[in-house]
Amino acid sequence: MKKLSANLNIILTTALVTAVFCTWICPIVLKLLFTPPVSFGTNCEPAAAWSMSKLIWTQFIGLLVGAVLGAVLIVSRKPKGESAPKVT
Repeated sequence: MKKLSANLNIILTTALVTAVFCTWICPIVLKLLFTPPVSFGTNCEPAAAWSMSKLIWTQFIGLLVGAVLGAVLIVSRKPKGESAPKVT
C-alpha cells in the first residue's frame, strides 16, 4: 500500500507541475499561433470566451501529459531491492 501511495504521489505531482507549466506558457502560445475566429470590433467578449476555452483545454491536456510522464517515471525506475544480475 505504501508503494501505491508513493506512485500516486509521483503521478499527481508531475501532473500538477505540468498543468502549472501549461498555464504559464499557454497564453504565449495562444498569442503566437491562434487567430480567433471573430473580429475585434467593439465587442471582445466572443474572443475572450474563445481564448479561455482554448486555455482550459490546454491545461487539461497538460494535466494528462503530466500524469502519463509520472506513470512512465514509475515504470522505468528499478525497485530498490533489485540488483544487477550476477555473471558467473
